[in-house]
Amino acid sequence: LGVPRFRPERARRTRAAAGGSVLLAVGADRFESSALLCNASVAPPLVQTAPRLNLTWSQQQSCEAIAGRSDFPQWRGQNLCWEWTKCVGCHMAFGSLAWRDAQNLAQGRLPEIARGMLHPLQRPELCDRYDVGSVAPGPDRQQSAEEKAAKQWLHEHVSVYVVNMPRDTERWRAATSRLELLGIRYSRIDGVDLSMAGAYADAKRRGLIPLSFNFTRAQHNAKLPYQGMSGIAGTVGCAAAHFLAMGTALKRATRPLALVLEDDTSLATDFAVRLRRLVEGEAPCDWTAISLKSKCPYGECVTPRLARVWPDGNEPADRCRHGVNWGFYAMLYRADGLGHLRDSLSKVVWDEERPHCLDVDVALASISDRIPYYAVPNFQHHPFLSEGAHGSSRMAGNSRANADADDEQARPKAR
Repeated sequence: LGVPRFRPERARRTRAAAGGSVLLAVGADRFESSALLCNASVAPPLVQTAPRLNLTWSQQQSCEAIAGRSDFPQWRGQNLCWEWTKCVGCHMAFGSLAWRDAQNLAQGRLPEIARGMLHPLQRPELCDRYDVGSVAPGPDRQQSAEEKAAKQWLHEHVSVYVVNMPRDTERWRAATSRLELLGIRYSRIDGVDLSMAGAYADAKRRGLIPLSFNFTRAQHNAKLPYQGMSGIAGTVGCAAAHFLAMGTALKRATRPLALVLEDDTSLATDFAVRLRRLVEGEAPCDWTAISLKSKCPYGECVTPRLARVWPDGNEPADRCRHGVNWGFYAMLYRADGLGHLRDSLSKVVWDEERPHCLDVDVALASISDRIPYYAVPNFQHHPFLSEGAHGSSRMAGNSRANADADDEQARPKAR
């Protein structure tokens, strides 16, 4: 059975890639795949470095002049139409609305001249929609054959990892029960809980957090009004766990793709079919990472299911372009690009002067002009996965006392 492919009527840029097998290299390891793991007919968009919303001078001036919320961080030239749209239409709506509806929800806060004029996703007619992603019905025999082939494809091409903290036994039970029901093999990655005695020092000794990172300074900067953050222990632990997952995926690399799941996700029943269709049917051949669930997406639609993530140029770099492209629930990586991605991301995340970059999803989006990063908008119907009801481990960790994050204790002792 062939995989349905998105066929653009007109490609703005061609890319060399013709059938046959493709060789993927990861360090000393080499994989020969019978598929390209992409759709060569989908042209990657031209790189944009932190694009801003395309407003006229009058619209921009109007958006700078309106009142913001009292707790909004402030800076010169701030587009408050964008701040209100994100706050009311996306963050408070948990990323469930396409951007047109998000603007409608926030329009009471916006000047008339700017209403309906924000387009966070360029080419919105492609993917800024709800009605995409369904698996076309067909004869039971055909569906069964595609499902069987997709499960075999997933087993041969994708290594699956689940990030889970040892104390979160109920999350682990729910996540693994679902994976086993779907016949998906997986490996566990230990989460990093910095509220545990000795955990911060241990994470530094293991190289999960750089020895040079100063938690105390990062926490101080995070609580400044301009950054508008609270505790960061959960955020730091989450970042460390995802770097551990990336490193583990590189060390164990036996397949060309790695899927890293957070433990509060539940994959769709037809996940294997959806994933294969996405990778072989819609993913441009330059991709390195794909978020299978991204809230408040900012970038450019490339196919009905995928947006190319861009850094949000409306937000300051020293706030890590924060506020869009949220979610590391299910991250798909190409093994041949994961080492470069991890090294590039590490340089951005562990920066005490930009504490918002400790959020790995925010940090990766901030360098998406350098890393080919794509995402599936969260608001689309027929999702790849859903969130469980356990709440955010990161937010729970941020609310706990940062008792063990002592940089002096974590320093290596002189011999």
